[in-house]
Amino acid sequence: MLYCTSLSWSSDGSTLFTGYTDGAIRVWGVGRY
Repeated sequence: MLYCTSLSWSSDGSTLFTGYTDGAIRVWGVGRY
């Protein structure tokens, strides 16, 4: 089963980085509303 084990925001708050148990790191662009 895949789990997210860490989260980190960029300094400007526009990007979210997530780390998973399979060793993958995903980068999410976050829109502003």
